[in-house]
Amino acid sequence: MTALGPIVSTKWSAVKISHLEVNMERWSVADLDFLELSIRVKPESRETDAAFMDRASELQRDLHEAVRRRGVAISDRQENKTQRVLAALAATHR
Repeated sequence: MTALGPIVSTKWSAVKISHLEVNMERWSVADLDFLELSIRVKPESRETDAAFMDRASELQRDLHEAVRRRGVAISDRQENKTQRVLAALAATHR
């Protein structure tokens, strides 16, 4: 077993971007340095599943638009941050 690291991570909660409250996490490890943005959407009282999904999708589009307006590129990579970090760490120990 080999220890991998270090990983530097910083988290900010409830950052206002446009009309959204955004959670942000910056991860720096090996040659990776990326920022993850997320929003939390909760169902409203008596909201149908379909209405909730529509509202969540609209808020996701709003977040993407707000980020792009600020000149930030959105990655099209499919793997999650844990997969990316582990792959970067493993590559440094080959």
